[in-house]
Amino acid sequence: MIDDVKRRAGPFSTEGQSGFPFTFAVFKATDVAVLLASSSDDLNPDTLVYGTDYTVELNDDQNAAPGGTVTLTTPLAAGSTLSIVSAVPYTQPTQLTNYSRFPPEILNKSLDRLEVQIQQLFERLDRAIVVSPTSTKTAEEFKQELLDLALHAAEYVEEAKKTYEAVLETQKQIDTLKEEQEKALEDKADELKGEMEDLADSEVDRVEKTADWGLSEIGLSCQEGSWTVQEDLAVGSVVDLPEGMRYLVDHKHMQIAWNGLVLLRDKQWRELGAEMEISTQFSTLVPLHVGDVLQAWIVPLGARDYIDDISTLYKDLKQTQSKVAYADLSDESEETFTYPPEVTGESTDTTGA
Repeated sequence: MIDDVKRRAGPFSTEGQSGFPFTFAVFKATDVAVLLASSSDDLNPDTLVYGTDYTVELNDDQNAAPGGTVTLTTPLAAGSTLSIVSAVPYTQPTQLTNYSRFPPEILNKSLDRLEVQIQQLFERLDRAIVVSPTSTKTAEEFKQELLDLALHAAEYVEEAKKTYEAVLETQKQIDTLKEEQEKALEDKADELKGEMEDLADSEVDRVEKTADWGLSEIGLSCQEGSWTVQEDLAVGSVVDLPEGMRYLVDHKHMQIAWNGLVLLRDKQWRELGAEMEISTQFSTLVPLHVGDVLQAWIVPLGARDYIDDISTLYKDLKQTQSKVAYADLSDESEETFTYPPEVTGESTDTTGA
């Protein structure tokens, strides 16, 4: 009788061990195989030689106490592993004839041998790589792919590590560049803010000091107006000032602001009319959009009795310029303010605000 047992013992790895038990039934001492693997090559173990490298002592009753003990000639070395497997030959030595008896022990031994061989195959199959019935690769090909992958795994890990370190280094460079750009933008904004404050001071000073008797003669006074753009206006569009507001062309005593930001004369807006003529319109050199808020200041040049109005304008300009300043840093040769963005191209749209 053969019980359903696993026909392998081990692996054993205790340094200095020389006796190794196994518990599967065999018919003789040579029906076991002993395999020894070193730590550096456990995929290709050596098959030890019976009588030279080891001996086998079987238990007396293989039915009641199956198995026995394998004893090594040289104890197990450090880092080595040992396994014992069933190695009954795949033969059928029993021969029955018509002229002999059929004793039960002969038949039982023959059937036991078949069962042992089946269990040996099952144990080996349990350690095998099995591909699916629909696979186009053999088990050996699949095994080789796995071995190749394991062989190059360290290389893949090293490449992944290098890639990760490169990504970290790139991120550091990006962070450094970002900080440098932010610092440059802050410095440029501060510089432009100072320049615009200086420009405001210069303009107000010019307004205070420039005398123009013509303004007094025609009755122009300090004026301020605010209105909202009702439709989109392209570059070159004519914009009407609020009712009652007028200025003297080419005397630069009118300022225009867009959404709280002072626009630059001849860069973002232009006076309309001949020199020394009264005008109620100007031309926009940047696109305007519905909802944009425009403001206009008209200051009489050189009129000392309007000094309070001039001081108020000066404070408004200073407060406006201290809030926001944007600049296009792509052109180092000439600073170009981008509120609202400048648009190139001709336009025939003359719709007023």
